[in-house]
Amino acid sequence: MDVADLRTGPVQVKDDIGDRCQKLFQDFLEECTDERNEPKYVEEARNLVKPERNTLEVSFADIERFNQNLATVIQEEYYRVYPYVCRALRNFVKDHAEVSVEKEYYVSFVDVATRHKVRELTTAKVGSLLKISGQVPVFDVMLLTIAVVFPAIACNRWMGGLD
Repeated sequence: MDVADLRTGPVQVKDDIGDRCQKLFQDFLEECTDERNEPKYVEEARNLVKPERNTLEVSFADIERFNQNLATVIQEEYYRVYPYVCRALRNFVKDHAEVSVEKEYYVSFVDVATRHKVRELTTAKVGSLLKISGQVPVFDVMLLTIAVVFPAIACNRWMGGLD
């Protein structure tokens, strides 16, 4: 048995879908423009280097207009591709801002069209990107009276009667 053939640590598995999603999402951030034909996410990415900022809000409708396949993969395989999306954002920030401290960056998707009611959620939807709507019933809070009893060290007695 050759010791050099033994591997230590976990085996890295390459995720081609994740890598492709990372590249497409970074291309999206680079190429997405607003109605005045100016880069939409560059200025917001520059603000992420501030210590109190680490999340970029991205319109999911913009992604759908840019590349429908990318939008579908993000929506259906959200849990799988989210780390790759965040890596694409990190690369985008490094390209457009002076990064002095390494930190994690996150993406928040807004304008997600797919909406489900709370009662429609099933395990089949676990791991996908969706918007949840519903009502939570609120009942009157019943007031409870709690008797507080504590030891008084000075007189060595148990005191009570406080509410």
